[in-house]
Amino acid sequence: MFIFDCNGVLVDSEAIVANVAATELTRAGFAVSPEIIGRFFAGRRPIDMLVDIETATQRKLPPNFATTLAAATLRRLKVELRATAHVEHALTWLHGPKCVASSSPLDRVRVSLESTGILRFFEPYLFSASDVPRGKPAPDLFLHVAAKMRVKPADCIVVEDSPAGVSAAHAAGMVPIGFIGGSHTNPSLGAHLTSAGARAVVADMRALKSTVVALRGLPSNGPSRASMHVLAFFSPSSPQRYGLGVVKGYIVADPRIQPDKYEPNKFCHYADFGNRKIALPNPGTFSDTLTIDNPHGIDWLRIDLQGGSGTTLVNFQTIARPFTTPDTSDIDLYVLTVPNSATPTQLTLVGADTAAGSTSNITLSLNAGASYYLAVVDFAGVPTRYSLCMARGGSILLPPSCTSILIPAVATDALGAPNPIVRTRRHRAGATLPFLQAPPAGAPRAGTGTGGLFDPKRQTFP
Repeated sequence: MFIFDCNGVLVDSEAIVANVAATELTRAGFAVSPEIIGRFFAGRRPIDMLVDIETATQRKLPPNFATTLAAATLRRLKVELRATAHVEHALTWLHGPKCVASSSPLDRVRVSLESTGILRFFEPYLFSASDVPRGKPAPDLFLHVAAKMRVKPADCIVVEDSPAGVSAAHAAGMVPIGFIGGSHTNPSLGAHLTSAGARAVVADMRALKSTVVALRGLPSNGPSRASMHVLAFFSPSSPQRYGLGVVKGYIVADPRIQPDKYEPNKFCHYADFGNRKIALPNPGTFSDTLTIDNPHGIDWLRIDLQGGSGTTLVNFQTIARPFTTPDTSDIDLYVLTVPNSATPTQLTLVGADTAAGSTSNITLSLNAGASYYLAVVDFAGVPTRYSLCMARGGSILLPPSCTSILIPAVATDALGAPNPIVRTRRHRAGATLPFLQAPPAGAPRAGTGTGGLFDPKRQTFP
């Protein structure tokens, strides 16, 4: 059975609700911002929020304030509320019983679903935390739903957008999926949902069915519990191309390709920890063999350029280590700045090699003492092994090069000639990947950054 939260999952209401709450509380003499409402009270019952505010301020709210707040919220929702993008697609293609379990009062849930045209997917199975002693993050509501629907908690998949909701589903013994596709999403939400117990995190409702399919068969809650992130790409062109990367599961598209020692490294923030963070002295070299284990996958590494001053030259090279011939893989190499205190949410592209095939070679002038992300992207959708080499030092006249360094070989290598089909498709697609390009003029954007894959609002998945 599928259990959906309402606000922020089925309908894009969290920003509206937070603004109304902040306005009404400020009018009552409790100055608070919408950001504070969203940060501390997302996913929780309105009554619990008001109790916590009174406790924290040691002051009483005006009589009937809860009624005033509920009425103001309903007025705004009836005018401004919209369904979450592609939610009808997800509800149509997810087969099985569905219901709604929300922290909001039942009348607000019904108004939200009616005004957005999606009530038909759930009626009459609407449940509110007003019907149980404790709201989220307590498991009471989800256990109540399972009992009413006569379904075992372990057989329930819950889609939630708040840590409180994910924690409640996890405590109930259900399978939580985190959703970070609402307009209220911040760059850290995905990590917070994962920490709360989300088994997967999705940012687009079109990826929900694939996520459910991927989760089936994985260990449930307990010591052997597995967790995953799901990364979906949708190109803006027509016909639309779709790619899905699943990590931390561990699921691979080709059984011959096993996780390399740098996994999981599908998200840029993973590169900030462990052996994915590589120190490159001056002069210095690095070389190893890695794997692209799923179609359209991404490997992230972080390079810390230790020592020296001013600028320094670094040569980056990749070469494919395929299992068969001809080699149909096509991987691209991107070098980006690591966010710092001056630009805490911004990734800037420094250089890239997007030539056809999986042999990349680029030399860049970088800042000594700085850190950079290296993203290796599978353009062709062909899982493969590849060797990576980095060399630092030299000068303009004698630049560093990996050609004299033994790039690690792999047993049973079969290096084939580049596939001409890959070259043709590369020519049509242009020199950069669709999801790296800025959106077309007038198209909606997910955040306020550079757009595409490296939009700051998407950094959590990546």
